[in-house]
Amino acid sequence: MTDANIIQQSTRNQWRTLQKNKGAAKNDISKENLPKENSIKENIKENIKETPKEIGNKNLETDSLLKKVVSAPSLPTPTLPKVKKLADKDEGHVPSVIRKPAVFFVSGFKMGGLKGASFLEEMSKYIPDGKHFNWDDEEKMMSEIKKRPIDQPIVMVGYGLGGGTALNMANKLNNIKNGFRSIDLLVTIDASASPSDIIPQNVNKHVNFIGDGGGLFHDGPHIARNTEMTEVVNELRNEKDVSLEENTEMQYKIFEGINQVLCESVIKKDLMKVLSSSDLEPRAVLFV
Repeated sequence: MTDANIIQQSTRNQWRTLQKNKGAAKNDISKENLPKENSIKENIKENIKETPKEIGNKNLETDSLLKKVVSAPSLPTPTLPKVKKLADKDEGHVPSVIRKPAVFFVSGFKMGGLKGASFLEEMSKYIPDGKHFNWDDEEKMMSEIKKRPIDQPIVMVGYGLGGGTALNMANKLNNIKNGFRSIDLLVTIDASASPSDIIPQNVNKHVNFIGDGGGLFHDGPHIARNTEMTEVVNELRNEKDVSLEENTEMQYKIFEGINQVLCESVIKKDLMKVLSSSDLEPRAVLFV
């Protein structure tokens, strides 16, 4: 036998031995060595029985813990101190803004049967934004004026002592404290004698109706301190012929003067809106 045959025979023997060992291993795995089905089921049942107990115990522990938390004393709720608003502190000192023209009618002194030109009070009812005052209401008038922005026009019509009050108001507003507040129209009717007949520069136009009959308390003609800034018109009226209540010509002139001031104010506001909403320069718009 050659060497090749010997090697081949030896390899065959080893392979047969390996197959025999595999067969023996398979025979060793029997049903007796595998876990029984009944034992597996019993283990599962025991685990199922034990699980609810554990869950119940946990629930009991949770309930007891919640009871402890609920029964624990609660902490007091913190309260913040009340802070007083600045508006409340300054309440009464900050005037409310009135965005309306100031059209004031100032009546004179009422004595006995004299009505002190009550027609001014009646006239104020028919003029837009008209408001009536007595000759001694300077503080009220000043307060009303200060509540209005500077873009709102001011008109004052005064009779007798009321005319003197209107003149005093114009002079009081003509200083840096009050911003040299402009009076668009100042009308005086038989104004009582005032300390000065000079109309200040903050008055744009002044119309002075003078009684022809003269009198102790009647004032004379008025003049402008600065004719370039103030227009002054002195008009003589015959008070013997027609009473103030019946003098429709004078009333018409007063009405027209007030109407002109209010219309110019509206035009000015509309022009400012146009300028603010466009890129045009003011000069270009004003000269169109």
